[in-house]
Amino acid sequence: MKVGIIADVHVASAFGPWPPDAELSVGGKHIPNIGQQYLNEHWYEIAEAIPPLDVLVLNGDIIGGAEYKDEGRYAVELDPQFQARAAFMLLEPFLKKAPVRFCVEGTEYHEGKSATWAEWMAREIKAVTKDSHCAWDWLLLELGGLKFDIAHQQSFFMRYPVTVLERELQYSDMINEQADVIVRSHAHRYGYIEIPGAGKIQTALSTPAWQLQSHYCRVSISPNQKGPLPLGMVILEVDHGEVSHRRFMFPHPPLRRSVYVTA
Repeated sequence: MKVGIIADVHVASAFGPWPPDAELSVGGKHIPNIGQQYLNEHWYEIAEAIPPLDVLVLNGDIIGGAEYKDEGRYAVELDPQFQARAAFMLLEPFLKKAPVRFCVEGTEYHEGKSATWAEWMAREIKAVTKDSHCAWDWLLLELGGLKFDIAHQQSFFMRYPVTVLERELQYSDMINEQADVIVRSHAHRYGYIEIPGAGKIQTALSTPAWQLQSHYCRVSISPNQKGPLPLGMVILEVDHGEVSHRRFMFPHPPLRRSVYVTA
């Protein structure tokens, strides 16, 4: 079985991919900026390159939300319904390769209270429902004889990124979930770890993002370490009770701050 994981796309952010044919809520269309053109190019290249999938999981923060902290300054479109429609257009080539789709809710800032905005997008892609909801708060799946524990949010360590993943595996054992594979997103940072124990190997994965380093990253408390990180997606492959992964990733473009200005 092949499971594709896409997360942190931030559709409608000026730093995320945007389909050029998407209609805006105020009418007309947005012309993608140079960064969005770069992301779009790799988005469609990867959509064509990946193999057919059994399951596609959208693991949170697929849309950008209202961006109220920046008062919409870095948003292409503020209406979350139009963001959801644009995300659907962008996802179409991936959806064609995956008959089963799950949508996991991301952060409230990007996907609304109680994941309302994520719910609209999940309905657009005909995601598998949970108690009549299309967006899952936490996704526990059994695939190919393995238990998958999939959620969006995770802690973030600058220097030891896999430490967070190891802790997730330990916590899974502590609460007796004993997941074989843990998938997390949110940190915009790829990481992968395997730990043997109790006669099996446990795996934890942190997915890359699709968003370029934003203004928020540049002015945060740790700006220089949050980018540039590789972008893209990961496919998990389950075969006879064992899991492996394939990376479909591409480099972040150079940042302007790497060029020093002569005084």
